[in-house]
Amino acid sequence: MVVIIDWLFSPLLKISPILAIILVSFLVSVLITYVYKWMTDQKLMKELRDKMKDDQKRMREHRDNPKKLMEIQKSAMEANMKYMSHSMKPTFVTFIPIILIFAWLGGHLAYEPILPDQEFSVTIAFKDQVLPVEFNPPPGIDVIQNFTEEGKNAVMKGKGKEGEYILDFGIADKTYSHDLIITQGKEYAKPSEIVKDKTVQTITINNKNTVMFMIGKKTFGWLGTYIIFSLVFSMALRKILNLA
Repeated sequence: MVVIIDWLFSPLLKISPILAIILVSFLVSVLITYVYKWMTDQKLMKELRDKMKDDQKRMREHRDNPKKLMEIQKSAMEANMKYMSHSMKPTFVTFIPIILIFAWLGGHLAYEPILPDQEFSVTIAFKDQVLPVEFNPPPGIDVIQNFTEEGKNAVMKGKGKEGEYILDFGIADKTYSHDLIITQGKEYAKPSEIVKDKTVQTITINNKNTVMFMIGKKTFGWLGTYIIFSLVFSMALRKILNLA
């Protein structure tokens, strides 16, 4: 499944990130909408929806009659539970593919890549006190500034040629490793790693978050952009297909 998704969506890396997100949100919205249509009894769903609307109207009319109001609320709750149970079936079917698509988007469009000869930084966050860090750069990586202490962090600055690297850091007789990808394309290694030991908390490379668009001073990354467009497409498709 992961290989299939990578094969299907890899052409999106050749276009702008925001256009890629819009296309993915549209395709996923189409998938979810049609699975929902095929797996639900739309006649029953519309009857339940109409009943819930009618119950809401009746509750407003009988708000001064507690006994009658309780009866209507019980009826409305039963209809709502039935509606939700039918709606959950297509959700279960599409859950795993959508999670894999989200993982692909987060792994390819969430951050800006590190470019050749672009300055980058590595931040090692310590749990208690900052310890000396021994770093021997691999061929292709140049150190601009060796590790210096900044609060509870040790920060290094460097640059490098295009390629994939493993950076090894020696701290208190232990070696910590972190992947680095320098490319003119859109690939990047996982920027931050959580380290589960008593010395180091995280090791982070400063890949910038991808900004898809801005509204005023508010910036939107891949997830916010996906949510906005998927809501728009889903509502439009449901209206076009007259789905309950």
